[in-house]
Amino acid sequence: MNEMKIVNTARVMEDPETEKYCFADQMEFILYVNHCMDEGKKNAIAWSSDSSYFDLCRKGSDFFEDRQYGKALRTYQDALKVNPVGIGARFEICECYLRLGLLPGARQTLLDMQEYLVTATDVARFYRRMGFIETEQCNYRLAVACFLFSLRYEESEVVKNELTYITAVTGKIIRIANLEAALKRAGLPILEAYRVTDENFVSRRIEKVEIV
Repeated sequence: MNEMKIVNTARVMEDPETEKYCFADQMEFILYVNHCMDEGKKNAIAWSSDSSYFDLCRKGSDFFEDRQYGKALRTYQDALKVNPVGIGARFEICECYLRLGLLPGARQTLLDMQEYLVTATDVARFYRRMGFIETEQCNYRLAVACFLFSLRYEESEVVKNELTYITAVTGKIIRIANLEAALKRAGLPILEAYRVTDENFVSRRIEKVEIV
C-alpha cells in the first residue's frame, strides 16, 4: 500500500527531505497529500504557518486592481511556489490570462487545476470560466454547454446574462440534449463535487495516509 506520513510541522521543519508549503486551508492540505500519493512520493508534508501565500495573493490582487496584469500573473505564479494547490491563486491566474487576451493560457490553467476542484462552488466556477473562454472564441454551442453545466452546481445571474448575450448574438436559443457528451467531445472533464465533510471525499483522499 502506498502510504504517506503527515507529521507535526514542528517535528520536521529542520528535515531537508520534508516538503514545506503554506496551504490556504485543511482541504488544500489533504488534496496535496492525495496528489503526492498518486504520484508515488514518499516525503513527509509539512503545513507551514507563515503567511507568504496570502501575502503574495494580496500583492497580486493589488497589481490586478491597478491593471498591471502581467505583474499580477507573475505574482500569482509565485504564490503557487509556496502553495502548489493554491485554488484561489489559480483562478486569478486564469483571470490574468483573460485580461491579457491569452485564451490558451487561461484554458490550460483551468485544466491544470481540475484535480483540486472538489467543492460545488469551485466546480461551478471552473465551468463558468470555460464558458467565458469559449464565448470569446465564438464557440457558442460549447460555451452554452459549459454555462448550463455550471448551473448544476451553483446558481448564477452571471451565467443567465451570458446565455442571454449568446442568444442575442446568434439569434437563436441553443439547446443541448446531452451536456456531458458535448463537454467530452470538446475534451473537457466532467468534474464531481463533494462536500468537504462528505465521507466519500475524506475516504478517497486520506484512506492511505498515516498520521503520526
